[in-house]
Amino acid sequence: SGPIDARDVSPSYFEIKSQNKNLPVDSVTLNMSKNAAKLTLKAEPEVGSTVNIIYRSSNNSILQSFEKTIQVDDVDRPVPIRGIAYADRIELRFSEKLNGTQLAQSTFEIRASKRVKKIESIDVKGDDGMVIIKLKNNIDINDDLVEVDYYDLSGNQASGVLEDPTGNDVSSFRRFAVINEVSDTEDISVV
Repeated sequence: SGPIDARDVSPSYFEIKSQNKNLPVDSVTLNMSKNAAKLTLKAEPEVGSTVNIIYRSSNNSILQSFEKTIQVDDVDRPVPIRGIAYADRIELRFSEKLNGTQLAQSTFEIRASKRVKKIESIDVKGDDGMVIIKLKNNIDINDDLVEVDYYDLSGNQASGVLEDPTGNDVSSFRRFAVINEVSDTEDISVV
């Protein structure tokens, strides 16, 4: 068979369903050899769900229509995507939901203007994909650079680490810069 024509893999030729809901196709891209297509959906199916893929080819296509059922596995590790530093805490947002778990204070290290800040507690808000790190000593409004390190030294443990609900551990990261949102309350006046 010859290369696939991009017109033969238009999103309109695909019907994707999971749990009786349509999952609209956002885009279809061909690989360099033009012998395989990658579908990008507008919404992700739930991990562990069954997805039905139906392709209806055009009359002039070299491709044949097909139906395929697949099981959705989660192989992506959560990653930090945003962090905000307030005077007494840091809020880290991750790319997906996390398991609610107890973490040792030694799993994180916080630096503000190259000085280590002591951690008071760590709270994992799993359904929100957030970790809130409360600090013993405050971050200052003048701290130019606030950074977070996370350590998963052994990798793939069942407890005591950040992971998504399917068990994919957050990899260790260093020098994740967070936005300093500390405000100087003494300079604020109400008129």
